[in-house]
Amino acid sequence: MSAPKAKAGCGYLFIGTVVAIGLLMLMVGVAPAADSEVVGRRILTALGLLVVTGGFLFLIPMRRALARQAAQEKLEADFPNQPWKWRPEWNAGRIEATGGKAALAMWFFALLWNTISWTSVFAAWPQIGRGEKAVWLVFLFPLVGVFLLWAAIYQTIRARKFGRTVFLPTGVPGVVGGYLGGVIHVPSTVQSETEVSLALQACRTTVTGSGKNRSVQTDIVWEHEVRIARENLATGSAGTDIPVLFHIPAGQPDSDLKTSDPRTYWRLTAKAAVPGVDFESTFEVPVFTTGETVATPDPDKPLLAEYREDTATPEALAAAGITLLPAGPGGHPAIAFSSRHIRATKIVMAALAFSASAGVAALLAFGLWVPALFVGFFDLILLLIAYSVWTSDTEVEVQPAEVVVRARKLGGWKEQRVPRDQIALVRTDKSMRSGEQQYYKLVLVGQAGADANQAVAGEPFVIRKIRYQLERARKHPGNPVAGQGTKELIASLHSLPRFQVTAANSVPGPALAASVVRLLEQRIGVPAER
Repeated sequence: MSAPKAKAGCGYLFIGTVVAIGLLMLMVGVAPAADSEVVGRRILTALGLLVVTGGFLFLIPMRRALARQAAQEKLEADFPNQPWKWRPEWNAGRIEATGGKAALAMWFFALLWNTISWTSVFAAWPQIGRGEKAVWLVFLFPLVGVFLLWAAIYQTIRARKFGRTVFLPTGVPGVVGGYLGGVIHVPSTVQSETEVSLALQACRTTVTGSGKNRSVQTDIVWEHEVRIARENLATGSAGTDIPVLFHIPAGQPDSDLKTSDPRTYWRLTAKAAVPGVDFESTFEVPVFTTGETVATPDPDKPLLAEYREDTATPEALAAAGITLLPAGPGGHPAIAFSSRHIRATKIVMAALAFSASAGVAALLAFGLWVPALFVGFFDLILLLIAYSVWTSDTEVEVQPAEVVVRARKLGGWKEQRVPRDQIALVRTDKSMRSGEQQYYKLVLVGQAGADANQAVAGEPFVIRKIRYQLERARKHPGNPVAGQGTKELIASLHSLPRFQVTAANSVPGPALAASVVRLLEQRIGVPAER
């Protein structure tokens, strides 16, 4: 299903409305005014100019969108049963990375934000000399603009450093039950410090809520990741070529060309740590079911000689802040999970929390209690998230009878001990998300059969709740709790795991998380078949 068609009439009507509003703002702004209204009229005049200019500039992308729509309609008519030919870049077999578009979008948003915010600052500047303290709040918006400009500059440096990276598929489309292959061509030399990571992901976006409460959630339906040693990259005078070959198992979803909710798309990503700005390129690639299938390759053998299927290499573990510690005096192996790989996220969260705290303090200083309570609520959430991110370091020590999990807190290290022979599995749960990177936490899950009378370390809150309900049911046998008697509550309690202890908080990507799970289970001695 293709995207909904845009109409030229609606676009021109929208532009005309925007320009009319801007002209009305200009007329009111330039009208004669009393001295007390001069500042307000200046702000209105500046905003009117901005709205009128933006309305006329919108003609350029609108006309380009109409031309693209006409070309797509022709492709849909020529290839009604081959949707992978509906996009010109797919049909041409030359797919450009999305980084350049992201940089342009970031620049547009950063310039728009800074234009409005700094215009407001200059318009409000005369009020500072008149003792209007509340005007200082206007300076918070240019601070946000500085961060937006920094992000746009970083994206631009990356685009300039590596050039227009393209993916050249050997065949279009990638086939469900078959292969996606080709070459990622980088116009410049990728001097990787360790390895190049290649990942193919099936992503599904879901929109929840509406209006101000609208949010977009992206879930990874399927993923496979391989690594290429830096000496195996094909580098020459024309740049660097990265070979791509993935087998896509049968039963995976097709690429979805619609823009409605939900939407499935396939993402090919190449990453490498290089001196200065790291290399990263992302492509949206076509993957469809064509009826052509091949035999499933041997899972223990990589498809290409350059590939390494094991994502838990020493380099990958080190990049994710994971250290395999040598056995201590007692001969007990340990694994340390550091948060050093999310340094940027830690800085951003700390800056946001600090800025919100400063905003609350400023509002209280000006006597604005209601806005201070509103901002303070979100500041509390930011502080809790920042605290969680900054104290996410953990260490897992496997002893003969116990597994000791130590977590860093502000007051020191907190230690939890669970019986080693009662660990049923190591589970992965989604934790935080930063951009397109999903992080996972690893949880030691105990065997089923929670004790009805005795609490243990790391038991879930639901066990304590059922134990409280069980105590009430025993004291009042004729008054069941929520329709459940003692037997039902005990049966429910025995079906739950005895404990759930978080062993790590920020392992990047499902592939690496699955590899670390296998590593943990091997060290703990969890049976392979459960």
